[in-house]
Amino acid sequence: MAAIDYCTETHVVYVAASPPSGWCQSLASATGKKIVYLPIGAFSPVTLKKLRQFHVLEGHHVRRYASRYL
Repeated sequence: MAAIDYCTETHVVYVAASPPSGWCQSLASATGKKIVYLPIGAFSPVTLKKLRQFHVLEGHHVRRYASRYL
């Protein structure tokens, strides 16, 4: 939900075992954003480690250049 609130892009990536709840989908629609669901099982352990280390909400300094990598 924080990603929906803080994201300046129109698409928010949601990586998890199950799809986002209807409430999250409603919040995204209300703010003019779309949630892109990617099942966590679709990623290798190496890729998951990289994603965890490069979390967009890690800090404000990361948000400036995150879009170049996602």
